[in-house]
Amino acid sequence: MATLVQVVGQSGSGKTTAIRNLNPDTTFLINSDEKDLPIRGWETLYSKEKGNYATVSKVKEVLDIFRDLLKKDCKIKTVIIDTVNRIMTNKVMEERNIDGYKKWADLSGNIYDLMTIIKRQLPPDIVVFALFHEDIFFSEEGIRIRRIATEGQQLKRINLESMSAIVLFTRIEPSSDRKVAPSKYFLQTQSDGFSTGKTPMGMFKDFEIPNDYNLVLTAINEYNK
Repeated sequence: MATLVQVVGQSGSGKTTAIRNLNPDTTFLINSDEKDLPIRGWETLYSKEKGNYATVSKVKEVLDIFRDLLKKDCKIKTVIIDTVNRIMTNKVMEERNIDGYKKWADLSGNIYDLMTIIKRQLPPDIVVFALFHEDIFFSEEGIRIRRIATEGQQLKRINLESMSAIVLFTRIEPSSDRKVAPSKYFLQTQSDGFSTGKTPMGMFKDFEIPNDYNLVLTAINEYNK
């Protein structure tokens, strides 16, 4: 069973930049958003020619990549899906002329299956970072809560956070003067009472860590020893 890490945050909050210290020799990047990455020289690190990069936005295409990970000689140990929301949006837009419940049932089923296959069928030494945009909802008490953004009501009822033990939310600490110092970007390792974030007890010592997935991998490996 692979480890599924859900990373949630607004666009521009550091979800993609957090890959900067990963080893490209053992990392596969699924660029569903088909965007230029905010890392200098990224095209020399990740490319189709190097065999560690793909621009796909359909669940079937992602699953085809996962099948390659099951090969015995596969060196990939970390997978980035950036973002799952684009996979959802792609299906919605492709079927925008289709009416009825079935369209939304298919969408929720596809995303549910994707999360389930990661957990049940990929090897246990693989960590998959599934990146999501965030949504805001208000509790019955009127409290503003951050959660994973989804398409359709059925996925909200499924509650995708329940399918992973590790849900990290981004946070930005704006610089008072960006000419002097840049803004700082963090990953929250637990809920602050205003998000659906969580991690296993004892996995992280600090409530917040720099937005660096390599630090997350280190914490997971130490925890699993």
